[in-house]
Amino acid sequence: MIGATPPERSGGASGAQATTRLLGQTTGTAVVALLFSLAPTGAARIALYLAAVVAALGALISLSRLRDAGGAEPVRGAVEPDA
Repeated sequence: MIGATPPERSGGASGAQATTRLLGQTTGTAVVALLFSLAPTGAARIALYLAAVVAALGALISLSRLRDAGGAEPVRGAVEPDA
């Protein structure tokens, strides 16, 4: 994300990325604490299943965005095959 922004906006992009990361960590901790208070015996298993579902959902959203954009961009410096 930071590399895709113009240099003059990299500070704002860095702040947005840090804020999003911290929000995710805080929300995840709160959800796990809630699970431990509601189901103390099986909370760890439930938390792992919930994390797997959220990760799979995020992967599906990312894949759908790649398809909408017409595929991934070529890697910088990659050698193109001869046609």
